[in-house]
Amino acid sequence: MQTVRGGGRSAFTLIELLVVIAIIAVLIGLLLPAVQKVREAAARSQCTNNLKQLGLALHNYHDANQFFPGYTSGAYNYTPTSSWSAPDQGGWYNQLKHYFEQGNGTWDTVVKILQCPSHPLAGLQSPDGSGYGPNHGMTFYVSLYETSGASLNETQTTSTASNGTTTTTYTYPQFTSVIAWTQRTSTNSSDYSSGSWTDGPGVPISAITDGTSSTLAIGERAPPTNYDWGVWLHWGCSISSPARATDLTNINGISQGYQYHDGWSGGNPCPVPGVFGPGSMTNYCAWNAVNSMHTGGANFVFADGHVAYITYAAGTSLLPDGSKTVLEALISRASGELIPNY
Repeated sequence: MQTVRGGGRSAFTLIELLVVIAIIAVLIGLLLPAVQKVREAAARSQCTNNLKQLGLALHNYHDANQFFPGYTSGAYNYTPTSSWSAPDQGGWYNQLKHYFEQGNGTWDTVVKILQCPSHPLAGLQSPDGSGYGPNHGMTFYVSLYETSGASLNETQTTSTASNGTTTTTYTYPQFTSVIAWTQRTSTNSSDYSSGSWTDGPGVPISAITDGTSSTLAIGERAPPTNYDWGVWLHWGCSISSPARATDLTNINGISQGYQYHDGWSGGNPCPVPGVFGPGSMTNYCAWNAVNSMHTGGANFVFADGHVAYITYAAGTSLLPDGSKTVLEALISRASGELIPNY
């Protein structure tokens, strides 16, 4: 008798193989968004922690100095026989760096807590051909101020001594933010051949009468894709400067500053005012305002050091009296606005 051996099939049919592939594709399609959400949640959490460290640094600075870092801090001296010297100068990050363990940090240092991992440029140095040249460490956070005229209408008083030396003190009543200029003093000899220039102290916590838990100090803003205005340790530029609630600018008249009222930005005209919204790797002008790669909003540091997530609607929603946006009201430190839920 002939025995018939039992046996199974040795391979899938083509139709079965296609069905399996289709099932795998569907599973990947279902899992990939979930994986992306998990990654973004982790990146957003890291971004939040970074800003918490900056908020802590702000308060450690205040504890040591009795005021927050100023917009810039400088002590400049010059004489007929020597060039300018600057024993202490820098933007607010330069003042604050000792309080987030970057006391020896230089322009080329990539500082981990200044990187928002949600952004594709995070962790990179500026490349050759960028606005400030190669190998500069970048930042994704900026100080904030309320209006476009924050320091352009400064007041000044001048006195002249018997030897002809003049001393001029500038004050900035419109600089209503937490990280701000309060005053600057310039002293010159009668022939202007020698003198000094000193920035005054920053804002004390007692000047934040709107409440430290209701006033913003720092927010997210990535540099544009050409890396202009994003060097963390650059005096007078980008991160040394704040971002307005409505668009980004340096203050006119300081070293390497420029005025943004006409929409000029690194040779690329951008619409003004910019509006708080999503960051972009394709839209150069997204950097024209505070922005982030997070969904629906961005992280901000308040003057009391806590961090909160604020939706993009705060950049366009007006206060009940129509006087300013919710974001502008949150940035001003002593305006007394009643701010709705943001």
